Amino acid sequence: MEKELGKIKKSYMDTEIVAKIEQEYGQNVIKISEHITGDRTTGYIKNFVSIPEKKWSEFLNMLNKIRIPKTS
Repeated sequence: MEKELGKIKKSYMDTEIVAKIEQEYGQNVIKISEHITGDRTTGYIKNFVSIPEKKWSEFLNMLNKIRIPKTS
């Protein structure tokens, strides 16, 4: 089973961050990767993050702790 959850366009190049649910070693994982569309190459890059479905809430809690400092 593979289901795309969504895409976010990056601010440079023709690159998108893509989130999917996939089967990996018999369990569901959320896979986050980059997809490039260009003149010379199109496709997913080799690096990605794979988070087991059981750990997804922990991952979201970690992301919610990110604070970006204000610049003046």
